[in-house]
Formats: sequence, C-alpha cells, structure tokens
Amino acid sequence: MDAVERIAIRDGLDACGVNAIAHEAGVDKVLIYRYFGGVDGLVSNVIAERAAWPRVAPLDDAPAGSALSAALINQARDIRARPFAQHAVAWEAAGHADHDIARPISQGREAQLSALAAALRARQAVPARFDLEAVGALVTAGLTMLAARTDHDVPFFGLDVERDADWRRIEKAAGTILRALLDPSDA
Repeated sequence: MDAVERIAIRDGLDACGVNAIAHEAGVDKVLIYRYFGGVDGLVSNVIAERAAWPRVAPLDDAPAGSALSAALINQARDIRARPFAQHAVAWEAAGHADHDIARPISQGREAQLSALAAALRARQAVPARFDLEAVGALVTAGLTMLAARTDHDVPFFGLDVERDADWRRIEKAAGTILRALLDPSDA
C-alpha cells in the first residue's frame, strides 16, 4: 500500500501498474493478485484507507453560511494536507469518477455533502428558494479542485495555491460568498 502511495504521488495513479507496484514494494507481483485480486483491488483499498473523502465535522451553531463555509473549507484543507488524497481526488475528477477504484471518493463525497445539506435543512437554516446543492457543488468543486492541484509550479488565476497566504485568500473568498448568500446580515 505504501508503494502505491509513493508511485501515485511521484508519477500519478495511472502509473500504478502491477509491475511498477511490485518493483517499488520489493515483492513478487503474485502477492498483489493473491491479497488484493489485482491492481484495481489494491489501489481501491489504498484510496479507501488513505484518500477517502474527508468527514464533515458536526456543525456548530453558527449561521448557515458560516457553518457551510467552515465545513467545506475544512474538507478542502484535509485534501490539501494529504498529497495522496490530492492525487486521488484529481484523478477521480479527471474522468475516473465511474471507475470502481474511485468509488470511495465519489461515494464518500456524496454521503458527506448530503449529510451536511440535511443538517443545515434540519436547523431550518436554508431559505426555501436557495439552491443549496447547486451552490454547494460550485463552491465544493472550486475548493476541491484547487486543493487537489498537483501541478505546484502553475498558478491559478494568479494564485499559488501552495502558498498559505494565497490559500487563505481562497478560503476567505469561499466564506464571503456563502455568508453573502445565506447570512445576508453578516455579509
């Protein structure tokens, strides 16, 4: 499993072939088939254990926009802090979402974001005409895509997402957007 993580971080998930993994791990490739059923089983296990979508912390009593922005920002921070998760999330977003290997990410994301939406609605903190899922998808996609960037030398709209100061600007902007939409008195 460590070998998969090292290869994915160094060369990308597409480079995680049976021969590369066996060589990196210093084992016979037969072991990959015996214990994991093949490369897909191994990589899926590694993603499930080391790159699964971050859990949403319980919401505090903050207004809806503040609570939602804190939850989404914390998920992005979690992804940003784990290089393997960055690679796995970027790989899933690059067209592998329907692949069994990526399922722990896509299913985890949907479960966590659905729970977040339900918690906000249970608090009656979402105006009836506000499209929580659409706005949440846009903000989550933006934060996630920026957190999962693995091309560290390429700025995005002039921001270096590896620089903490630029990342704080992104977080502040996400919070400002969500508070303006959901907490008009706080905007």
